Amino acid sequence: MIFPAEQAEKLWGFKVVRVPVDEKGFVDPDILAAYIDEETILVSIQMINHEIGTIQPIKDLVNVVKSINPNVIFHTDAADAYGRIPIDVENLGIDMMTISGHKIHGPRGVGVLYVRPDIEIESIIYGQLSTEKK
Repeated sequence: MIFPAEQAEKLWGFKVVRVPVDEKGFVDPDILAAYIDEETILVSIQMINHEIGTIQPIKDLVNVVKSINPNVIFHTDAADAYGRIPIDVENLGIDMMTISGHKIHGPRGVGVLYVRPDIEIESIIYGQLSTEKK
């Protein structure tokens, strides 16, 4: 299986950096800060780890990242958080967030991508919405 970060690295030459976590699965804000610079464009951190239950301090991590480079897009994978803890994207400062349908009793392969309104992204899959009655 190829992960999206690895694909971006392989196809488009992005530099992908994996920040280590501590023995309980937490991202240390000071260690994260050491990895952020003016070339950083995206930080993606899982809100809750489904294996060990670690709940990341997302707001604190967003604040650290944005204090170093306010242009960084901060993404969080909230697949295991949605419906279990309160999530206020504006209060947390999240730019993008993903939720998986199968984690909330929806079909596999379906999900949600929240994108802050002032961020423009290009679709990678195009389709057609039909309003015709059959």
